[in-house]
Parts: sequence; C-alpha cells; structure tokens
Amino acid sequence: MKSSQNSRNEKKTFHYFITNVMIDLLRGKITQIKASCRFDLGRIEGIRRKILENHDIKK
Repeated sequence: MKSSQNSRNEKKTFHYFITNVMIDLLRGKITQIKASCRFDLGRIEGIRRKILENHDIKK
C-alpha cells in the first residue's frame, strides 16, 4: 500500500516538474539547458514552437 502511494506522489511531482518546465519555456525563461538534461536545445525549442503554434499564445 505504502509503495503505491509513493509512486503516485513521484508521478505527481514529475508532472508538476514537467508543467513548470513547459510554463518556463512558454515564457521564454529557459535560455540555457544544463548539459545533464536529456533534451538538446533544438528539441526543446521545437517543442516550445509547437506549443506556441497549437495554443496560439502571444509572446
């Protein structure tokens, strides 16, 4: 029981992390991605552009 609760919390935390990263990307706050990050800058920028196009968000 306890372990399933922990994994649920981890998923929630990860979701919030991803959400915050996306919000930062949308606001253009992230200009440098740490080398330890699996995404390269081009892919991040591509995702950001796709989100901006899909949701028609004005900068």
